[in-house]
Amino acid sequence: MAASLLIFNIEQADLSPGTYLYGEIVEVQDFGFDWGTRRLDYFAIFDITDKTPAEVSNYMDEYNRLIDMQVIAGPNPEGLRRINVRNNLVSTSGTYGGWDAINTSNIITEWTSLYPESGLKTIEIFTDKNPNDVWQCEGVFGQGQYEQFEAVVIDKGLGSLVKRRRWAVTESGMSQINGQPDAHWSGTAQQFSQIVQDSVAT
Repeated sequence: MAASLLIFNIEQADLSPGTYLYGEIVEVQDFGFDWGTRRLDYFAIFDITDKTPAEVSNYMDEYNRLIDMQVIAGPNPEGLRRINVRNNLVSTSGTYGGWDAINTSNIITEWTSLYPESGLKTIEIFTDKNPNDVWQCEGVFGQGQYEQFEAVVIDKGLGSLVKRRRWAVTESGMSQINGQPDAHWSGTAQQFSQIVQDSVAT
């Protein structure tokens, strides 16, 4: 029972969408997985000796994939509802995952192309736990449209955000891993927890 984690091992100035961050955990596989020679130039490895890949799959979580929606007013007889759409994976700095005029406009454009009668609009974007983590919108929603609206929110709203792994190895942790032969280290889940951080809190 062991898992192998592939970790990006290059510090980059270019942090545009599609690039990895230093220390970002990019893949989880079974212990002994053949990562190939490509990993020697770009990646480090940490083997967690007492957990399966499924048990450490949370390290693949991304910033912008955990939402909940709450109807705070309505529906009135016409079906008008006011909804708070919360993104629970906004970083505390607000760098990743926050709502803005662009990603909410993408949702509105898509939804009103499907349901022009909805009149969907933004009421406000506000901070609850982390910067701009709640988008309050209002529109007419028909019966059974909740799941479809959620899918549009994820695709057209969250999909436009810069996707980053939620978890990353700290700089001091990367220094420890790089101190091992071939930047390949192993230890228990408890030991790994001491060098990894939940980046939502940074």
